Amino acid sequence: MDPSKAKDEDVAANMTNLLDTSELFLQTIMDSLPSCPPAFRYMARILRNEVCSKFPDARYSSVGGFLFLRFFCPAILAPESCGLALSGTPDAKARRPLILIAKVLQNLANNVRFGGKEAFMAPVNEFIDLHLPRLNDFFDAVVYVDEETASEYPPLTNLD
Repeated sequence: MDPSKAKDEDVAANMTNLLDTSELFLQTIMDSLPSCPPAFRYMARILRNEVCSKFPDARYSSVGGFLFLRFFCPAILAPESCGLALSGTPDAKARRPLILIAKVLQNLANNVRFGGKEAFMAPVNEFIDLHLPRLNDFFDAVVYVDEETASEYPPLTNLD
């Protein structure tokens, strides 16, 4: 992706492939919502509520950062560790695109734009702007637990 490191590669085509593939990963993640266990969703709701009690602007990044940093991105980076690799451990050439996809999705989940030393990744900012509203809706859906389901779990106290 970095033009200064690209040899005979078409950087624009690589960026298009990265964004298209990141969109496929994102859609697959969002389509997984019905498979998310109620207990996990309840935990995500508590996480968001606790973080927002101290940092009100972190409504989405609290859940998004956690889900992507601890679950989705590790599965993308090391699919063999989750039983997701079809043919063993990806080699270095196969792992580099996975790193970039995880980076794009983590920045999206945290609503962080590319710039500075990573200015060559600036085209991803448009992807972030386009998909952030849908992803925020997904985060709202993840933390939704009806009161009947919530009553099945003990209330958390003494979180200090």
